[in-house]
Amino acid sequence: MAEITASEGELQRKSATPRKALLLCREEEVKAFLSYWLKEAGIDVAIAGDSADAADKIAAGGIDVLLLDRFPVVPPGLPSLMDLKAGRTLKIVLIAGGGEETQPALARVFGVDAVVQRPVRHAPLMLAVEGPFR
Repeated sequence: MAEITASEGELQRKSATPRKALLLCREEEVKAFLSYWLKEAGIDVAIAGDSADAADKIAAGGIDVLLLDRFPVVPPGLPSLMDLKAGRTLKIVLIAGGGEETQPALARVFGVDAVVQRPVRHAPLMLAVEGPFR
């Protein structure tokens, strides 16, 4: 008989960890370090080329968290962030800063669950990704 060695807290943390994240970022180096940190945490990572690609990947299923480095420009006919979340447990994390002021309360009105300010640090990012919905 196998012995369980993980504490109850560790089991809860692992079960709350997203299985797959989708990155929609402009900058290659941002994609690189976000991918690295997420993969180190055991999260699969997919990359979206643009808003339409992100919408398609989310609609296909299996995405638990969407990380954006800006509010996406949503062309007519594509779903908004709120539309993407409808009927799903999709967490949206916005990486803000770099010359743009983003108020967390305003971001939440548009469907964002957490805002991480630049410069991005590991602990706040992982708290936003793995933490509870707000």
